[in-house]
Amino acid sequence: MSAIEVFRNSTYCDLLETSLGQIHPYQQHNCFMLDAEGESVHICRTLLKVASPYFASIRNSDIKGALEELINSRKIDICTLKEFTCYTRTGMIRISKDNVQSVLSMSERFQIDWIKDKCCRFLKQRFNHTNCFSIRKIAEKHSCKELHNYAYNYILRRFEKLTGSQEFLLLSLDEIEKLIQDEDLCVKSEKSVLQAVMNWIKHSPEKRNIHLGRLMNCVRLHSLDMQFIIDYVINEPLITNDPFCMKLILETLKHSLANDPKAKRGRSKARNGTKYLRFVKGLTGE
Repeated sequence: MSAIEVFRNSTYCDLLETSLGQIHPYQQHNCFMLDAEGESVHICRTLLKVASPYFASIRNSDIKGALEELINSRKIDICTLKEFTCYTRTGMIRISKDNVQSVLSMSERFQIDWIKDKCCRFLKQRFNHTNCFSIRKIAEKHSCKELHNYAYNYILRRFEKLTGSQEFLLLSLDEIEKLIQDEDLCVKSEKSVLQAVMNWIKHSPEKRNIHLGRLMNCVRLHSLDMQFIIDYVINEPLITNDPFCMKLILETLKHSLANDPKAKRGRSKARNGTKYLRFVKGLTGE
């Protein structure tokens, strides 16, 4: 897959042809040079207004000042501005791995949904286990709902393969809690969930130990195999040194040993994602 893609907006090109056919885009009274970061960019106010609802709402006399403010405050860089001015003239936008975030941010600021959609398409086509968390954050930041949902579902389906990745270990507390609470989390068993929690805690134990109880409370402990609890859980110092965690473990052991029907509910209920994996395994025989 190419590292750079060029997209052409045929609808915008038709609009240029019909609306601006009689207007020369470089008429002196309608254009100006913007100098920034040691470079100069030739900008046509008319084309900005045709391409962007943001500029369409600004008076001609205020456009240069608005752009200078965006550049000076680093809300847009000169390279991205060049790409945008090229788009206003040709209807084509070049998106690459290096500029996709800045172009996406620009499209949102300038209210150009077509470019925003192409950025999301570019990211979606390059989705993999090494970037799924970062792309989800990008989608959330820029309100790309479809891309965000795609990323989130991707993570739910491949959770067990992702829990050792650097991106997973850098998730916030709220992010990991949301994942392990999800009914659609695809895990073969709750062992994977508990081990993921411990991986995350151990990545920065001094700062994260205090959150262990909160995350353990999201693990369906009654679904854990008794032997796993004995061999692994009660031999894990981070768990045994936490009073709340030990309370959860002792309650789990008590209900399991007594074969308490209450243990069949709540934390013992299989996730929808687990049921799905079992169903697929039954179909494939794997």
